[in-house]
Amino acid sequence: GWNDLMAVLLASMLKLFSSNTDAMLPYVAGLIPNFLIVCSVSSQPDDVPSQLLALQSLMAVTHLPSAQRICKAHKVTVTSGLGDLMDHPSIILRRAAVHTRNVWSMLK
Repeated sequence: GWNDLMAVLLASMLKLFSSNTDAMLPYVAGLIPNFLIVCSVSSQPDDVPSQLLALQSLMAVTHLPSAQRICKAHKVTVTSGLGDLMDHPSIILRRAAVHTRNVWSMLK
């Protein structure tokens, strides 16, 4: 279903971030808000894998050297947008959200 497709798409993007960073750079600014949307869609257990992959994608973006300016521009949006996940029923998702928010908060 929808969750499986979303998980495959997010996993593919993660692979592209790690293997072909220059090809992904033009899309980073548009992908960041979409990763946040995936994170905030629902608190249903079926959505947790996609939400974790979206958080991993947000982390991967911060490691792209050429995307630092873009990340800094989205810093406030990302750190505030992850706040809802702090109350998620899944402890794994809450921990991942805290870690992701901390990394984004430390961007200079």
